Amino acid sequence: MVVNLLLSRWVSRVPSLNHVLNTNDARIGAFVGFVGIMAVVGENVWGNDTLVWITVGFGVAAGLVALVAACAACPSRGSGDMKGRAWASGITFSAAVTTITVLFAFYSDWALAAVSGDLVGTPTKHNAVLYYFFWVAKRLPMLSL
Repeated sequence: MVVNLLLSRWVSRVPSLNHVLNTNDARIGAFVGFVGIMAVVGENVWGNDTLVWITVGFGVAAGLVALVAACAACPSRGSGDMKGRAWASGITFSAAVTTITVLFAFYSDWALAAVSGDLVGTPTKHNAVLYYFFWVAKRLPMLSL
């Protein structure tokens, strides 16, 4: 606890480091969530054609993003400005990691919908009250604008 308090005070003095830690925390959380959803997908993927197509689609999208990032990181022949190239590669890598993280979040939603057999997400009579309560609570902060 004391170590966390001291670390948080030190990190708050360095704004760029604070931003990096917060961003990495979100990415680590997305990765851990993705690992958890893959356990559910692994048990249900072979009996569910919809889940197979969703997995293939998101896998191809993530692979294309990774391929574009890898190609952008490779130096081209005759490029004299290596500092600018390194900066562009860093921006491309950061954008690729962020895009793949967002794809992880979308994939987990779609995979859970495919496992439950309800891609649209309509409430049943068993969870209708909870669904509409959540719907209202989720949109309530929009009234504060």
